[in-house]
Amino acid sequence: MSDKYVETLGSGFVKSKLESNGVAFITLDRPKALNACNKEMCAEIFELLQKYNSTASCKAIVLDSSSPRAFCSGGDVKAIASSLKDDPASTLGAEALATEYNLICAAAACDKPYISIMDGVTMGFGLGLSGSYKFLVGILSVFSLFCCGLTNHQTKCTGHGKYRIVTEKTLVAMPENVIGLLPDVGFAHIANRIPGAIGIFMALSGGRISNPSDLLYTGIGSHYISIERLPELKKALS
Repeated sequence: MSDKYVETLGSGFVKSKLESNGVAFITLDRPKALNACNKEMCAEIFELLQKYNSTASCKAIVLDSSSPRAFCSGGDVKAIASSLKDDPASTLGAEALATEYNLICAAAACDKPYISIMDGVTMGFGLGLSGSYKFLVGILSVFSLFCCGLTNHQTKCTGHGKYRIVTEKTLVAMPENVIGLLPDVGFAHIANRIPGAIGIFMALSGGRISNPSDLLYTGIGSHYISIERLPELKKALS
């Protein structure tokens, strides 16, 4: 993508462009925080998804990162902790979670092909953001999501969107489960469909998966590409 045509949203951490071929790019650009998404970023991505989903000339949506280290390391827990330290009555935590979950529901409702390039750290909310879930919910709960649906990948385990591209640098985990948070962002659904006890292990321990073959076996990833060929892929999409 040429920077000349890239739109940068208010937070400064989310960029987007609708290419002439109908492919829309949404790029996370907060490398110093490994693209940890704060409330503002989630709201901006939500706005872009709604915009591109209703744009007739948009044929597909690509979610990627400007960082060579991370796709998305999760939600901005540091900001929430800081707000509670300053004000124990702060509602930022609940607001941030609600914004995250609304965003994932928007991805689930997206009619366009949803392509996530999960290069680097993909944890917590980043794992939820990496694919569009099919939810059977009428009301969004701040603390739980109930989802259904299978992917088109040969393994029938996840509720992600169709194209979940992993590389040899992809590192997937739900670290919040280590401190006792429930497997949110749809991961309970994913874990239940991963072959064997791998999903249960990840949900209970926050265990990590970094081998591309394992990511494909579990269904967390649908396609693999080497890091060297990522620029070629992005050029082909644009």
